[in-house]
Amino acid sequence: MWSVGVTVYILLSGTPPFWTDHQTEALMKILSASYDFDLPVWQNVSETAKDFIRNTIVANPKRRMTVTQALEHPWITVPNHSPLWVGLFIADQFPIGHSR
Repeated sequence: MWSVGVTVYILLSGTPPFWTDHQTEALMKILSASYDFDLPVWQNVSETAKDFIRNTIVANPKRRMTVTQALEHPWITVPNHSPLWVGLFIADQFPIGHSR
């Protein structure tokens, strides 16, 4: 689940969660799961999405969200919160082969 959280972080912000110019500092950030939502891009990201990330990028694997919990998270399951639902909505509005 750690890698899912990191991937979602990158997809939503365009930057890795542990970015730094110094390799030692990056390693320390990774080991402590030290990241933030301080970049301006995060102002446009829902709290539900941030909660999903907060529960997947957790240093202690026993405290990290499970796959089942992730699939039940509101960011995945609730319409208008989830990229899956948005994708399905767009696909429904613009079927393949349909031109405007």
